[in-house]
Amino acid sequence: MLSVIIPFFREYAFVEQAVDSVLSQGVGNIEIVIVDDECTQRSREFLENRSFGPNVKLVHHDENKGLSASRNTGMRHAQGDWIAFLDGDDLYLHKGLSKQFDLAQSSGADLTHAATLLRQRGRGGELIHKMLSRDETLFAGGFDPSTLAQRPELQFIVSSWSSIYRHDHLERHKLLFDEAQRKFEDRLFVLENVFSGATIASLNEPVRAWRRRAGTITTANRSPSDIQMMANLIDKCTALVEREAPADGGLYLEREVFHSTCRIVHNTRLVDYLARDDELAAAIRPVLRAALSRASLSRTLLNDPLCRVVSVAGSRNPAGHVVSGDDILTAHQMIVDADWQELAKSPLVVPESFTSPPVRVRRSRPVPADPKVDDVRFVFHAGLHKTGTTHIQRTLETHRETLKEQGVLFPGTGYVSSSGVTSRLHATPGHQMLLQAAILDDRTLLRTLEEEILRSKCHTVLISFENLAFPYMSGEDRIGRIAEVRDFFSLFRQREVAVVLRRPDEYFEALYRERVSNVSLKEARTADNFLETQGGSILNFAEVLHALEAFADGNLHLAHYQDLVSSGDYVNAFLARLGIEARLPESSNGRTYASLSREETETLRLLNLLMPVGARKSNVARDVIASLRKTETPANTGSALSPETRIDILERVRTDAAQVFSKHGLDLPFDDWIAVLDVEKQSWQPMSGLSASAVATLTTSVITVEAHPDLSISGAKPAGFLTRVADNLARSRLRELYLRSPSSVKAMVRRLYFAMRRP
Repeated sequence: MLSVIIPFFREYAFVEQAVDSVLSQGVGNIEIVIVDDECTQRSREFLENRSFGPNVKLVHHDENKGLSASRNTGMRHAQGDWIAFLDGDDLYLHKGLSKQFDLAQSSGADLTHAATLLRQRGRGGELIHKMLSRDETLFAGGFDPSTLAQRPELQFIVSSWSSIYRHDHLERHKLLFDEAQRKFEDRLFVLENVFSGATIASLNEPVRAWRRRAGTITTANRSPSDIQMMANLIDKCTALVEREAPADGGLYLEREVFHSTCRIVHNTRLVDYLARDDELAAAIRPVLRAALSRASLSRTLLNDPLCRVVSVAGSRNPAGHVVSGDDILTAHQMIVDADWQELAKSPLVVPESFTSPPVRVRRSRPVPADPKVDDVRFVFHAGLHKTGTTHIQRTLETHRETLKEQGVLFPGTGYVSSSGVTSRLHATPGHQMLLQAAILDDRTLLRTLEEEILRSKCHTVLISFENLAFPYMSGEDRIGRIAEVRDFFSLFRQREVAVVLRRPDEYFEALYRERVSNVSLKEARTADNFLETQGGSILNFAEVLHALEAFADGNLHLAHYQDLVSSGDYVNAFLARLGIEARLPESSNGRTYASLSREETETLRLLNLLMPVGARKSNVARDVIASLRKTETPANTGSALSPETRIDILERVRTDAAQVFSKHGLDLPFDDWIAVLDVEKQSWQPMSGLSASAVATLTTSVITVEAHPDLSISGAKPAGFLTRVADNLARSRLRELYLRSPSSVKAMVRRLYFAMRRP
């Protein structure tokens, strides 16, 4: 039997996918041990309410003990002859674990290693996979069972979770995780195994995906206890190699000390804490000094083939300094000599007071503006998604001439009025062509805009972009992009920015549903998954508003979405909030079209999994929505996010953005919102599955298009066998299984489709 141990600590969005990735491997005799280390009523109920099946064993800690203790608990409960570790937010690739386990059994090795893919989102939200560089360099080719003496590179296996272990090997050598290392435990466990005399084989392909995301152990901001644990880990690792290396194995220790020095000066940034004069520095200095004093480093190590693989020479620190090999050796010597004053002067150290330099925008030379434009007021509406942006844009577009008569221009230049950009018939991104021109630095459209302004003789210009906040970008990428747009419009001197803000949890979920509905984006993540991977950028209101404040030279107008809705005349209330005196015929409450329901969102999410992007996909999506709205499914209404998760969102935004909200006179009722959600905890339920009508609508639409590409869904009745397929699916286990294993849906549809075609 193979036992896969999965520690659980708040991986609500990912653990089901992790479990599915194990169960779908086709390994016959397998068990999964999930160790709940969150230790809350919420975590217990969540895990026990999942339909994981008989292969999954749940173990609950009474208190939070950390990752090392969770893995040890898992090993105590594991019954398998082999042990594997999987983090709750990672997953195995198709047949990856199966192939690695086959090699473990056939080779007889104590450890069977396999490479890992780093799974990240690109700037535009696209999924990117890249093999970990050390795996690619040292282990990707695969090899037969070998010892450390035969393959010295085994000292630098990336992590504990990259291997399958013989259970009897772990028990024979009493190998457990160090529970004092609540985090950062991997390196020590790997070294203990490698230096135990274990035989190690390696598979010649990657088998798992490591989801690197904000807020995890490897990416989160460091607390003092984290820094202490990092220092202790380095000390324990060098001490272990000194103790366990063969008598003639001085090179093993030198390599470990070199590797540890690289971690101090770059990977962990412990060098910054060593250079400070505080209690934390006093605590870690003797620990790291002892760790690095175990071996002296010579320049010959810079050319050692393994040291070159783990070296950070050539990397750049946050202050922009490029680390050299000499920097590494010098830092090692200063730490050994306890020369902390000199270390503090080193360019390797980023001082505590350091702030990132301002983003530099290098663009083409500006086109001189007509002096008459200098007196014109420019208001840029940074239209956040699902804050009535489309309603504002469509209303202003409809009453463009009325506005012009009152001295306000809503330009036609750069405005996109197409209704075919998404599956929503009335959607528009607003002045998207102007925003696109700003990104591409194409200033020809500025001339056209300037000419339209001069012809209009208006005193105010109102431009509305849907994506000026760039919600899927973050950090310097987003700040730099907004700075580029500011530079593009710098010819217009009287710039102001208007932002309508919505209750953060509702805004996030509405944005998620909007993204799913734009089927060309192929968004197939669950709401919780989307929150974990994109929430850090989408909900960083402080970052967005500070960047937009710079765009407008401080002239930032904030409005609360609910206040505008409550006025009963959304657009006129919006104009009044900006101090624009123009008055339009009374408008509605700010909705051009209704938002997707929870079930509609889930159905379109499955459509994104089932159907490739093509010319017909938006039409199919519209048909699906129209069909679903003919029936009501009350059980699947409400939020896809639990009240606890929504409270977390509100608390996060309140903490991060309180200062900028207050500065611009926005008082949001966070306490009232949280009080309502506290009550909602008693009644909220996750989705139990798609309704039969939703399953029938989805499968009929998808199969009809795949079977009859020329058939119009809207205007034609599907063939009889297609209707029978939909009816079968509606009665089948798909309704219960689709949340657990959405990747199996397409295969199921195809099997039933071909089965129904038989006489």
